[in-house]
Amino acid sequence: MGRGLRQGDPLSPYLFTLVAEILSVGFRRKQKQGQLEGYYPDAHIMDPRSGIGLTHMLYADDLLVVARATPKNCHTICSVLKEVHCLTGLNVNWDKSSIRFSPMVPVQFRRWMSRIMHVKPASSKWKYLGVQIFGQDRMPSQKHATVEVADKHLQKWKANLLTQAGRLTLIKAVLQSLPLHSMFAASFPKAVAPHIE
Repeated sequence: MGRGLRQGDPLSPYLFTLVAEILSVGFRRKQKQGQLEGYYPDAHIMDPRSGIGLTHMLYADDLLVVARATPKNCHTICSVLKEVHCLTGLNVNWDKSSIRFSPMVPVQFRRWMSRIMHVKPASSKWKYLGVQIFGQDRMPSQKHATVEVADKHLQKWKANLLTQAGRLTLIKAVLQSLPLHSMFAASFPKAVAPHIE
């Protein structure tokens, strides 16, 4: 009874789902209490007057928290993470965590919030679930991230001296899915199309 579940244990997904639900309930509760102000990406989709905004997204063991950059939201997010830690014993991996701000947020506040949350600012080439996430400062060179990943795969496969049939199998299995995943998140410029083909 003393030891935990091993990786691959049939109970692991259920246990993980329970923990993810505890986290989601924490964020929703704080939002309903008016302690966490969510993000409203489009007034046609989410009406700010309804009080229901986007606060977080969970996928497997990745968490993306989205909120207005205010001291109240900062403290609320920290309190939810502390509550989850107290209930489950799980910790946030701060080395893998980062924070990204709108260009409208003052630099002093960015530093303060990063310090309070113990999180480093995200780099300009920030990724979530393998897809490059862009802010207002979108650069044309960053739009070719998918092509760069495909080129790296091709170079490795050429170096492995695979037969042409082996390379074609890998291309069909791996490279064809790369742009599809990214295109669900953002539209590609027309200039990228010839590189993908």
